[in-house]
Amino acid sequence: MTSSDTDATGFSFIDAKAGSPAASVFTVDATGGTTITAGGLSVGGGVTVSNTGLTVSGGGASITGGITAVDTGVTVTTGGARIYDTSTTADTLKVKNTATGTFSGALLSLDTGTLTSGFSLISAGVAGGSPKFSVAASGLTTIAAGGLSVTGGVTITNTGLTVTTGGASITDTGTATSTLTLTNSAGTFDKALLSMDSTATSGFSLINAMVGGTPQFTVAAGGATTIASGGLSIKGGVTVVDTGVTVSAGDVLISSNTQSAATNSGALVVTGGVGIGRDLRCAGTIYGTVVTTPSDRRLKTTIQDLSSSQEIIRQLHPVTYEWRRDQFPSRNFPGGVFHGFLADEVEQILPDLVEEDADGWKSLNYVGIVPHLVRAVQEMQGQLEASQVHLTRMQHQIDALLAARA
Repeated sequence: MTSSDTDATGFSFIDAKAGSPAASVFTVDATGGTTITAGGLSVGGGVTVSNTGLTVSGGGASITGGITAVDTGVTVTTGGARIYDTSTTADTLKVKNTATGTFSGALLSLDTGTLTSGFSLISAGVAGGSPKFSVAASGLTTIAAGGLSVTGGVTITNTGLTVTTGGASITDTGTATSTLTLTNSAGTFDKALLSMDSTATSGFSLINAMVGGTPQFTVAAGGATTIASGGLSIKGGVTVVDTGVTVSAGDVLISSNTQSAATNSGALVVTGGVGIGRDLRCAGTIYGTVVTTPSDRRLKTTIQDLSSSQEIIRQLHPVTYEWRRDQFPSRNFPGGVFHGFLADEVEQILPDLVEEDADGWKSLNYVGIVPHLVRAVQEMQGQLEASQVHLTRMQHQIDALLAARA
């Protein structure tokens, strides 16, 4: 130990050496700077650093009773700093700023001298296990367990958000804003606001939108889209390029009132054919080059000849008429004079040819009258032929009488 009353520098108040050759392990220089080069420091009653801070150059520091840095803080140049705590109620590390005015720094600042990669800014583990929360040198943050709960919102300004395991769940109790809003403010944007992909190819749903636990809108892995309720309203047209459209329940409504003047115009234009498994009702004119109905003998049973149709045809009452367009505008009746029958009257003669809908309106199967017309013509043809035979016989008799008299 050396001391001086006049010298201000160049000496040590304390220079404790050990070993052979002797090496300093504890020194206090002329400025008061204290250096512990080996063995560490164990403090039981607390340490107060009031000016230039505390520098530990090797071996680390072990402090039991706490440390207070009043001015320039604590600097550990080699060996790192560790905080060991056995308390069950107090925070192991608490960082607090007591400035009464403004504070523009950081409560906790992490930095490296020169390194830019290969290390972690934060690596938080539990019971010595693998990290549960880590921040890599690049800033990549990994939450290995427990998920993420955010109250004040999340803003991601660059490479987006990636969740590798466990999925992402957004739970919202707000009533005034959307639970999830996707916005791209770029002037030019040619990607997707929402992009979904999976390594698996089947057995899952791309979208499963539920209300009260019941699916309302789903998109399967194969792209099949199911709307369980509410229907589908589309503005701008629909193009189906592959397997077509299948409606398994409910109706398909086309509300456009565009008239059809040709095969390529109207509210619904079909380039190919149309197959209809049940009835077709039309409030306007049906136009076609050929109309056929099933008539194969193999499809029919209880086949009987029409015995007589002349009386039926005689009772029919052909009329001309005009539709009551003003009283029934929704039926889109055409204007002009038409020829036909009254279903109410035909029902009294040929009830099988008349149908009545749920509202009591009657319709007539005009094609069903054709067999009776044919049968009536056949009957008249038979009668005409019989009359012709009778007239021929009478003519022969007349000719014979005239010949005998001559």
